[in-house]
Amino acid sequence: MKRVILAAGIVSLLAGASAAYTMEKPYYVSLKIGGAFADDMEGKTKAAAPVVAGDRNKTVTSSFEGNATYTVAGGLRLHPAFRLELEGGYRKLYTDSLTAKGITGLNKANGALTVKTLMANAIYDLPVSWLMKPYLLAGIGMARTDNSVIYKSTISSKGDSTDLAYQVGAGVTIPLTEVLNADLGYRFLNVSAEDMSNVLSSKDHRIHEFYAGVQLGF
Repeated sequence: MKRVILAAGIVSLLAGASAAYTMEKPYYVSLKIGGAFADDMEGKTKAAAPVVAGDRNKTVTSSFEGNATYTVAGGLRLHPAFRLELEGGYRKLYTDSLTAKGITGLNKANGALTVKTLMANAIYDLPVSWLMKPYLLAGIGMARTDNSVIYKSTISSKGDSTDLAYQVGAGVTIPLTEVLNADLGYRFLNVSAEDMSNVLSSKDHRIHEFYAGVQLGF
């Protein structure tokens, strides 16, 4: 019986500490670092992309190597279970392989996909009194995409585009001190189909990200 009472007391203290943290320190900043992994991207070459006219309007599929992702955010806790934040993100993924239907002389694949995002996120902290507090995330914003591909030994295509983006994810925060939390999670980022001037049109970019970070309240 004493053990049950002790356990209940610990749970109550944790819940009270969480509520006090929210009420007394409604603002926070966060920094996250992780790994980004993009699904294969399919697009079509446009008039300015190739040197040879016959290479226009050809289907190109690119795959990318995983690489690091970085985000910084500032947030506001409106309720112990709900917060809003503004987040900036950066990830650069290098081309791993390239296939192109109908383009001859394809003997080299190189290049990079850089995606910079500015997102408005809504985060719901599940109302559970656990040491690790799980949360759900949904966000919408804009993405600046820079894409460069060398799809022949001496021919390169470069373009940029600004498009709508959204993300969904889940994670956990772990209290380290009264003002500092650890943050672990996953998010799926979707960048709308891009139209890079007169170079390349593509379908949506789909990027999977796993991250770890810290969150400082004030």
